[in-house]
Amino acid sequence: MATVETPTSLADLFPTLCGLADVEAPDDLNGDDLSGALETGAEPDRGPVFCDNLDPRWGEGTEFRLVRDGDYKYVGFRNAPELLFDLSEDPLEQENLAPDATGIERQVLEGLRDVVTETIDFEAVATER
Repeated sequence: MATVETPTSLADLFPTLCGLADVEAPDDLNGDDLSGALETGAEPDRGPVFCDNLDPRWGEGTEFRLVRDGDYKYVGFRNAPELLFDLSEDPLEQENLAPDATGIERQVLEGLRDVVTETIDFEAVATER
């Protein structure tokens, strides 16, 4: 078994375990089977990885979707200031790049913001909660 450093999500766990056990995973899963990467050590080529907190544990509006894509981590909240970190330069996430983003950071910010906007409806989630 090899070590792989590509970010993953918990949604990848079940399909990966199925792959390692040589069992067919259900077709309707959101995660990816990363067993091949674990067996070969080859980093998988994948898109953004998501993580959600849809409970307003820090107050109304703090529900969020986090997106990790390459070296960047973006956190879009329902109603709180967004966060953007360049993890290659700031692995401890001390400098929020979102308020003053320019150039490539601005492009990354806008792209990841669009991903969050297109993939979750915070108002619908709050209504359902």
